[in-house]
Amino acid sequence: MFKVILIALLLICAFTVIADDSLNVKLVGSFVMMGIPRSEGVCADIFYAYLCAGFDGIRIIDYADPSNPVEVGYNDDMGFPNDVYASDGYVFTADGATDIWGLYVIDISSPDAPTMIGHSNSTAAAYGVFAEGSYAYIAASNAGLRVIDISTPSSPIEVGSFDTDSYAKDVFVVGSYAYVADANDGLRIIDVSNPSSPDEVGYFDTEDYAEDVFVLGDYAYVADESDGLRIIDVSTPSSPVEVGGWSSAFIKGVYVDSCFAYTIVNGGLIVLDVSNPASPVQVGYYASSSIGMTTDIYVIPPYAFISDYEHGLFILDVSYFTGVEIGPHLLSVFPPEGCWTSVDTTIVFSFYDADGVDTLSAELTVNGVTYAASDEELTVTGDSLIFRPSTPWADGTVTAVITYVADTLGNVSSDIGRSFSFFVDKTPPMLTFREPDSADILDEAPSGLAVSFYDSGCGWNDTTWLVLVNGDSIAPDYACVNVYGDTVLCNLFSCGITIYSGDTATVEFAVWDVPDIGPPNRRTYEWWFMLVSGIGEKNLPEEIGLSVWPNPFNSALNIALRGVGATERSPGQIAVEIFDINGRSVYAPSPSVPLPKGEGGQVLLPPGEGGSKSRMRAFTWQPDESLSSGVYLIRARVGDKSVTKKILYLK
Repeated sequence: MFKVILIALLLICAFTVIADDSLNVKLVGSFVMMGIPRSEGVCADIFYAYLCAGFDGIRIIDYADPSNPVEVGYNDDMGFPNDVYASDGYVFTADGATDIWGLYVIDISSPDAPTMIGHSNSTAAAYGVFAEGSYAYIAASNAGLRVIDISTPSSPIEVGSFDTDSYAKDVFVVGSYAYVADANDGLRIIDVSNPSSPDEVGYFDTEDYAEDVFVLGDYAYVADESDGLRIIDVSTPSSPVEVGGWSSAFIKGVYVDSCFAYTIVNGGLIVLDVSNPASPVQVGYYASSSIGMTTDIYVIPPYAFISDYEHGLFILDVSYFTGVEIGPHLLSVFPPEGCWTSVDTTIVFSFYDADGVDTLSAELTVNGVTYAASDEELTVTGDSLIFRPSTPWADGTVTAVITYVADTLGNVSSDIGRSFSFFVDKTPPMLTFREPDSADILDEAPSGLAVSFYDSGCGWNDTTWLVLVNGDSIAPDYACVNVYGDTVLCNLFSCGITIYSGDTATVEFAVWDVPDIGPPNRRTYEWWFMLVSGIGEKNLPEEIGLSVWPNPFNSALNIALRGVGATERSPGQIAVEIFDINGRSVYAPSPSVPLPKGEGGQVLLPPGEGGSKSRMRAFTWQPDESLSSGVYLIRARVGDKSVTKKILYLK
């Protein structure tokens, strides 16, 4: 009973002694979960922190911006993880949930979708885990040390075990030895050179309760709760000897880097200089009422990650001790990489630095020109570099390079030299094809309207254009509309629009592009065409006509040449040829080819053509596979008369 009361008093004292205060340690950020997350273990790599969150499983936290860590993924296909270890694309957890306890293997190759792929039962609650090579080692409370083959991560298999005398809480492996924090029985040293038959070779019984262990060089550092930190010489594993300690706080966890031991207490962190193991000295701390019951610590210079049972994760800057003095860290860029803008946007580089960005030394290179903070184009506001162009952006690429940025202490940013590009497009889409064309005089009613556009920048918006034919609107969502890439096809009849003989049809086509920033570039194209079908045909016997259908087309084009002499003249006086947009001839059909025929052997005539087929010569063109989609020109000549039309080929 006395021991229970004593421990309770120590816990209260450890918490109440620590107020909001710090020495050589700064709070950078935190990831606080709703409710009580029961956070137990934590580890990290250079990109992510991995937090044990009780029944909420493993949470993966991106700390690229350490002042605002963000959860990117989680996996809760387990019981209650107490400890976590990340290695080679996997996370290994020690689980303490009844009956489903043991080792869990999670694939983190996709941090936003971690997947549990393997489990090995430990027969008792697991509290600590360490992975090395082909094996994982778990401290499994009253089941001692368990050795698990993880060479096939999806099928972890226990191959050996050693039952320690007390309650295994943590394990650390170096070479052929596993060092186990064994609660009331202190430090146990186990030879695991033969994984199937681990054997204890030495031990040191600490004064209180061995909760955590870290091994570096010849020393094991044991968090012994009320007896503080114990430093044990393990250079001879069979005869470990305590050489020093620090008993001024209730130590719950420890991580050692270089000559500093980072220890956790309720409410914060204490840093000890252990360069002289016999006489550790407190050289730093962080204490805050915001931090509750700490459970684990992990260090990735210059940060220390602390798990808090009651809140979640805290990130502390310990660069004073790690020797890693980091300069400003780039958080975001505007405009974002690869985006399109239609306006003269400013460029903003936002940084984070606990000491602040030096406002005088910053430099930025934009399109090959370097600007200093003294130039009117570049200003430093807070932790952000802001570039405002003095002349309008031209269409094309804008590239900005971080030339120099440092904090107020002179620490240079590791982001120097990074470049980012965005694109400027102030030009609306360009009309490249229309059928019927401007000022066309047609002798047959067009079945549809075909329009093609090209935008060399961010691309035209094929879902929000608008067309008016004689004031009647046609919108993209109409059933009579089809869009093929950069081409819009409108079936006028299906759209309810009829062009009558003698009509002059006016067309207005409004089109715009889709920049990521700024308003769209919009342009309206206007043109007209006239239908003269049935007017004076018999009075113009010497005129020739050219019909092509369907247009646009995607497999075969019917071509009909009409007019007096079209069938009577010798082949040498009749010519039909097709050219690409560059004027290169791609097809010259024989004038002796008969009229194309449809179903039932009926001779095909152009749509709406009721005249005699004896006055016509017709051909069918099936483009060669080598030809690409696009605009082509067809020219027909009978004697000294000729006519030319545009056609649109859509593969």
